[in-house]
Amino acid sequence: MSKRTIWITTSILLIYFIFTSGSAYEAMGSNITNRLVAPYSFALSGERTGLVGIFTKDDVKCAEWLNNTGDSKLSIVGDRNTVTLLKGFYNISLHRAFIPMEDSPVIGHYYIFVRAWNISQQKTIVTINRSEGIRETKDWMPLDMTYCHEVFRSGGSIIYEYQND
Repeated sequence: MSKRTIWITTSILLIYFIFTSGSAYEAMGSNITNRLVAPYSFALSGERTGLVGIFTKDDVKCAEWLNNTGDSKLSIVGDRNTVTLLKGFYNISLHRAFIPMEDSPVIGHYYIFVRAWNISQQKTIVTINRSEGIRETKDWMPLDMTYCHEVFRSGGSIIYEYQND
């Protein structure tokens, strides 16, 4: 094999790996996730885009509070990544209903779990067309604090109890 063939093959593979690894997506600073422009990387884009749940110790403490202390009869409202975190806790996943943030009812009695990422970025993660793999960020919808009160806080993560019956 000639040096030229090796150089061309190496160049093509290098360009291919840069684009498929998510490096090009990060270099462009892209936020497009509802269609394929350049593939994003869980490792490189996870914290910035929020598409991959990277949970803080405060998020986990709130989930533990819901699991051990919170009223087990109340449903839990949270974004897509919050639901992923909560499904890791046996008592919560066995006995609770999870309501996506975008579908939270106006009337009812439930907990709202707001992760530190939601607050710092002022965004929430939603699924598109109820597909597990396709997610996007939406601007944060402010809570109507008339019916909310804080029941637990750990650092930047908060659990509210919402009651409007």
